[in-house]
Amino acid sequence: GMDIRIGDAYRQMGQSAYQEGRLEDAIKMLTVAADYLPQDTELLASLGYALKETGKYERAVEKLKRASELSGADAGIWLWLGDAYRLMGNYEE
Repeated sequence: GMDIRIGDAYRQMGQSAYQEGRLEDAIKMLTVAADYLPQDTELLASLGYALKETGKYERAVEKLKRASELSGADAGIWLWLGDAYRLMGNYEE
């Protein structure tokens, strides 16, 4: 339906921004896409990674946890999740 088309459009824009290294733009687009496509593991993983890379560790952990729950045991997602937890721990007062 319409939701999936909107989600796909935002996902494509987000992935383009992500590949060009425009992570803040990617986060905006992928966040909207994830609202429309909540079961999309790859999308959640990309969003989580972009959040991690821009220092938004709590949101990164939330997205990466969801992605890892959906994907079963994806090793790449586990690594990113571990990294986000480690980084978050380093920044906690």
